[in-house]
Amino acid sequence: MRKRDLHILTTNIYTYTGDQRFSVIHPSNSDDWDLKIDYAQARDSGIYECQVNTEPKINLAIILEITAEIDLRGRKNSEKMFYDSKARAKILGSTEIHVKRDSTIALACSVNIHASSVLW
Repeated sequence: MRKRDLHILTTNIYTYTGDQRFSVIHPSNSDDWDLKIDYAQARDSGIYECQVNTEPKINLAIILEITAEIDLRGRKNSEKMFYDSKARAKILGSTEIHVKRDSTIALACSVNIHASSVLW
């Protein structure tokens, strides 16, 4: 669910938004459920919440912050773009941190190239 407008984006493997950039990744025989946002933009920043309908309800809020955006709309088709073919991602902050079990943590990731999507 996207908290700013309480929009339910997905349930199970089904997507309930007209925005085709949103999808669910759920590997077979896995307990992992990942929300994928292709071509993430600054307007996608905000709080997203994963909910499990149990008693009591389980929920986890995630803050997504998109801090850089490349606008390619004004680019002519003949203009070529070059990127470093070796993508690098770095999690910012201390290399080691200890937190209590069931605590909420925030991770900041820096990526050195423009990417259509980033999967954690």
